[in-house]
Amino acid sequence: MPKNKSNKSNTSIPEGKMDNFLPENDPIPLVEPNSIFPEVDYWPGSTLNPETTDALIQAAWGEVRDDLADFLLAPDFATDMQTAFGSGVNLDLSRDYIEDILTGERLPKIRVLPAGDMNTALGGFDGLSDTVYLADSLFAPLTPFAP
Repeated sequence: MPKNKSNKSNTSIPEGKMDNFLPENDPIPLVEPNSIFPEVDYWPGSTLNPETTDALIQAAWGEVRDDLADFLLAPDFATDMQTAFGSGVNLDLSRDYIEDILTGERLPKIRVLPAGDMNTALGGFDGLSDTVYLADSLFAPLTPFAP
């Protein structure tokens, strides 16, 4: 569960500069942008080479973090959240959750599954387990198969 961040001041993040993301008076130390990387595991049956695939996921994760920072600071944040999740969405909790992802306090796990286990989906998210699910078919054209 995210820690209480009610005493934080507003933060501004220069576009694409995740290394500058840290609210004032926050005890969390700055980290290098690529050092915050979620845990990735490969479900049995995936034929991908994790050494190759992890590098692709890490590169994509950097872009996701930049996009989340932009989303968090966008003037339409509240409207976009209410459009996606309804008027009852807790905006403060949503901001805190996104900040926790950006600072590395609360990273989702990433699980790569065989495409057959995902039916026709290429990805999904389970908020109860904080897990992003990705079909291995997303990476198959980009990575050699594991021996």
